[in-house]
Amino acid sequence: MKLLLEKWQKFLDEDSESRARFAKGVKDLPVDVKNTVLRGDEKYEKKAIARGRSLKQIFAKEADRSFIDSLTTVHWGEFRGVIDIIKDYKSLRRDELSAIAYRDASEIPDTGPWGFNYGVVIKGYITILANDMDDLGTGSGRHYREEFPERTKQSGANKGITKMHYFGDYEKFPIIVLDEEDYDPAKDWKGNNKNEALVDNWKIVAVIIPAAADAGREILQFRKYLQKAGIDADVVTPKQARQL
Repeated sequence: MKLLLEKWQKFLDEDSESRARFAKGVKDLPVDVKNTVLRGDEKYEKKAIARGRSLKQIFAKEADRSFIDSLTTVHWGEFRGVIDIIKDYKSLRRDELSAIAYRDASEIPDTGPWGFNYGVVIKGYITILANDMDDLGTGSGRHYREEFPERTKQSGANKGITKMHYFGDYEKFPIIVLDEEDYDPAKDWKGNNKNEALVDNWKIVAVIIPAAADAGREILQFRKYLQKAGIDADVVTPKQARQL
């Protein structure tokens, strides 16, 4: 028992140290990166991208990659949005995609945040993870593609981050998930996770559709789109997704 408690205390100490280092990294950022990013600023998007790049670099240094890589990530949306992701998969997979992160597939709910009931289970490289999407303020990938068409055409859309906390808060609170101890997702009004992982170089593992009366028809429809796009993934209901 003593050995177990000592190991647990060591785990907690390491978690505290990683958050402290993340906070110091934020403190040491240039002032123009830490300043508030406001919509309407003519350099709004560029400032958000610069901030995002800086926070992702700190995350890459301090995150427990074994834990981060073990998470299951799902991008939730509407029917048409999921269809568009499949149809434009070859170009979109170079973009960072926002996703909800679950400990494992068994936690995938029947619907995503705010009632979205279509989803794409993806696997890729998580560049940053926050317990609450409101603590990042990343916006849509489409917006970045429209604002920087040449850049995104070459290297994909890397999302910016508009929200920045006082540096000490990153040590005091698990705003950014660096390891298992930090993982504590915020919830929406229905109790669903509303954390946010930005996932780069992702691939589609499965497509989730509602378990409705016409699920059979939609399964065939989505399989047709997947086959046409050359994607080796199946179409599943939420119950089946929890068994992935």
